[in-house]
Amino acid sequence: LSSTGLCLARPGEEYVVYALDGQPSNVDLSAAPSDMQARWFNPATGEFGKPAAVRGGNARQAFVPPHSGD
Repeated sequence: LSSTGLCLARPGEEYVVYALDGQPSNVDLSAAPSDMQARWFNPATGEFGKPAAVRGGNARQAFVPPHSGD
């Protein structure tokens, strides 16, 4: 489900993707029938970013981390 190969999911409902070294990734959201909310988590600081709308139904939704590192 993720180009990183590291994804926990309930397809169409919830996705958790691990982005190694701050690398961009693609996530398969084709099972998501509507828009979803996404937010970043920075494991170095323990902080979550602000939620952002993400369009569901896209088989290759691109994500670019807002910070460097994991």
